[in-house]
Amino acid sequence: GPNNAEKVREVREEIAFWEEKLRTAIQEVENLANQIPNLPAPDTPTNEEGNRVVASTEYQHTIQHNLTHEAILKKLKLIDEEKSILLSGSKFAVYQDFGSQLLHALINFMRAENSKRGYRLFDTPYLVKAHNLYNTGQFHKFQDNLYKLEESDFYLLPTAEVSLVNLYQNQILTEAELPLKLCAYSPCFRAERMAS
Repeated sequence: GPNNAEKVREVREEIAFWEEKLRTAIQEVENLANQIPNLPAPDTPTNEEGNRVVASTEYQHTIQHNLTHEAILKKLKLIDEEKSILLSGSKFAVYQDFGSQLLHALINFMRAENSKRGYRLFDTPYLVKAHNLYNTGQFHKFQDNLYKLEESDFYLLPTAEVSLVNLYQNQILTEAELPLKLCAYSPCFRAERMAS
């Protein structure tokens, strides 16, 4: 009633004050937590123990040359360097003719080989929302290298891993469902410092 109006106002002000303090504290904790890297599993080998070789294949060939991949691409006219520079600057490639066929054949070969090994194949959107990048554990560290669409929550996909990881967000997987073997091909839209 009217006798308690002043007390109610004081309590409301105090609640608003502490709610703002709580929001600030939560934001500070989140900012600090975002800087913690993903921790490796306890059974991950240390540098002293070295990496475990899962599979190894040796290829023997009798080709004798000192050509780099770039020189071979130019010599066989698989890329057009001038058009690449015209469109995007140096360090980019316009594949043409057999070069374009070869590029897609390699992508399809990778997908076919992974499918034979039991991987599920996916084609995912090239735009993802910010929380999907956060879920992969790298958003805070690499945010400056990502391409964001203005006035939206969308980012261009920096790697197919982001989409594949997030296919299972907000789910609890049973041990019987693991390991998940997922495969996708995508362009990688990252602002890695390329020459102009």
